[in-house]
Amino acid sequence: MPLTTELGEALTLKSGSANQLAYLGRLWHAYVWLEPDTAAATGARTRIADAINGQLATAKIKITRGFQAYDPVVRRGRPKRYVALAATLAAGTDGGAGQAAALIEWIKGTRELSALSEPAQEFAVITHFAELVSCA
Repeated sequence: MPLTTELGEALTLKSGSANQLAYLGRLWHAYVWLEPDTAAATGARTRIADAINGQLATAKIKITRGFQAYDPVVRRGRPKRYVALAATLAAGTDGGAGQAAALIEWIKGTRELSALSEPAQEFAVITHFAELVSCA
């Protein structure tokens, strides 16, 4: 299926959902990560990033290319180290159990991405889009 068709299909899924982010992550994997850094891969990277950025605009999260052209970077302001993000998620009095429960609800589709805390939103985008790319 051509990228245009696949992007159209991804955009019919619930905006910011785990399913949509994973679908877009698989597209990045197929059209960017597995391809040499050519004009075609650059064009695909731009189109996929534009599509996901449109879906994440209200969360103020942006996908950009990383140091390597095939690596996506999840940004809300300055990128954070994964260790710092995990520490933030676990910092509550419950040790992060509430954050984890909210993320599970988001994965199941019973909670909106916007209803997660900002660190949980970043974690969700990283795990369902950016890191999915390298293990798809």
